[in-house]
Amino acid sequence: NSSNPQTIYYSLEDATTGCTTFDFVNLAMNFELIVNQNPVLTTPTELQVCDDDGVIDGLTTVDLSSKDIEITGGFDANLTITYHLDQAGADAGDASIPDKTMFTMTTNPQIVVARVTDNTTACYATVNLSVRSFPVPVPVTPADYEECDDDNDGVFDFFVLSSRDAEITGGDPTLTVAYYLTQADADNAPVGQELDNMMYINNEPFEQIVYARVFNDAGCYSTTPLTLRVLNSPMPNQDALPYALCDDDTDGLQLFDLSTQEANILGGLDPTMHTVEWFSSLASAEAGTPAIATPNAYTSNTATVYALVTDTAQMTTTMTFCS
Repeated sequence: NSSNPQTIYYSLEDATTGCTTFDFVNLAMNFELIVNQNPVLTTPTELQVCDDDGVIDGLTTVDLSSKDIEITGGFDANLTITYHLDQAGADAGDASIPDKTMFTMTTNPQIVVARVTDNTTACYATVNLSVRSFPVPVPVTPADYEECDDDNDGVFDFFVLSSRDAEITGGDPTLTVAYYLTQADADNAPVGQELDNMMYINNEPFEQIVYARVFNDAGCYSTTPLTLRVLNSPMPNQDALPYALCDDDTDGLQLFDLSTQEANILGGLDPTMHTVEWFSSLASAEAGTPAIATPNAYTSNTATVYALVTDTAQMTTTMTFCS
């Protein structure tokens, strides 16, 4: 055809008489050649899905129909979209993928072929679609995150949630962790509901569970709880009585048995539940080392020694001093 559409004229001729039936007046004996266009398709982006949770094999069930509108460039009720395992199947219109909403991958990645048919003309076009499955992260359930409370009100101002990232991800640098107040938020990741992972203040005194969402670049995720626990700190006697001994040789030195001052330091704390360590300077007390090696025979002209009181049940510490 030299045009589209193109009109073709015809006549019938009697082979014996040579008579014809062509209508020279109305030119009514004709028909048209029409070439219908195939559907115009867009090559789709890769369909990326998450593997089945708990079964890490790269093979999962996929809804191929999620790519329909991308392939056709918009919804068109006059088009029928089917998917096939290969090009031959797409050309034949076979039923190799009978339900496009429940396609189970057999390789990863896998190429399937989309066939788009015009319902009016039966013309069709095909295009390849790549389907790729990504693994779902498997987080490590972290140990409880415990902090000591300075005023024993059950609220701690600086939980650094991000300090637990490496433990939760198992050290995998390809994973990201975000923290949420509820399990539902961890599953749905609503914008703006992430907890401050550098300075989180617990809103439930003493113990609270927050939820970590662990995800990869493909958006595949899992969640795990993280328990925040605020531990009471020992409240020793902050106004301990001075420990005084007489100087028998006027050299300014005397042998002090610091262990005799434990009751003075502990105040009302149970001595069976608390231990006392002694330090010769504030810096060493804050660092927890070095402690005075022989507190029952300490000789010094230092005016003040420092006591570190530890709750042996919770392993929380508080520092005080004795002159």
